[in-house]
Amino acid sequence: MQPLVVESSGLQRPYVLCIITANNGSAPGKAGFKMAVLGDGSARGTVGGGDIERLAIKTALRMLKLNIRTLEETFELRNRKKTARTTMICGGTSRIFFELYPLRERAVLFGGGHIGQSLAPLLLQAGYAVEINDNRNFPPGTFPSGIIVRSGDYRKLATNATLDNSTFAFIFTHGHSHDQVVLKTLLERMQKNRFECRYTGMIGSRTKVREILKKIAKEGISQRLLKRVYTPIGINTGGSSPFEIAVSICAEAQAIRYGRPAGHMREAWVTEA
Repeated sequence: MQPLVVESSGLQRPYVLCIITANNGSAPGKAGFKMAVLGDGSARGTVGGGDIERLAIKTALRMLKLNIRTLEETFELRNRKKTARTTMICGGTSRIFFELYPLRERAVLFGGGHIGQSLAPLLLQAGYAVEINDNRNFPPGTFPSGIIVRSGDYRKLATNATLDNSTFAFIFTHGHSHDQVVLKTLLERMQKNRFECRYTGMIGSRTKVREILKKIAKEGISQRLLKRVYTPIGINTGGSSPFEIAVSICAEAQAIRYGRPAGHMREAWVTEA
């Protein structure tokens, strides 16, 4: 019996990948057999079938529920107490390594200029699903493989972008008017549909930020939503080059992602004002 090859990169997250790393004695699954377990309990591939597979699925579902990243367990195919027991009578043991592939947060960038070109690879390496939205077309190879690039009118791009409570939205287009259009459109969608992006950040100087937020407030966006916007964007690192700004933005997103305190630029601005 040959193991079914599981191409894990093609599965919708979250899921747990189960791999037999070692066997002792007789066991139905051989080292290298692997199985992906999805949140609904369905599986792709196999670790040998029968009770061992049932127990592996049970372990994987517990990892998904408790957000356990890695685990290794030994399953004994006879009725003893030291390891996970099954009703199988093969007489051997199977060692299975479990790895959780959590849901990938979506990073939606509006602006593919110097900052976007520096930030997108950082976010990709940090595990986000990254997409760039811009009204300009970029030459092939501008962004790393795996990043989705969309072009078109900014209002339409902001209207059609996939947003939910796990989305990280970043706004740094090549014009203040574009930034205002994108921010207003995103906040209108949140207000109408009663949700908030996990993070919404917009680049800008004090003057620009004041003007844009004031105009958007007059157009019906609630103060509650406006206060949720991280603007000026990033943490207060002091750097001013596109790459340094990108690093500060990525660091801010990570702080929000993991619920950690950080020296946000918007807080520094309020303190210094």
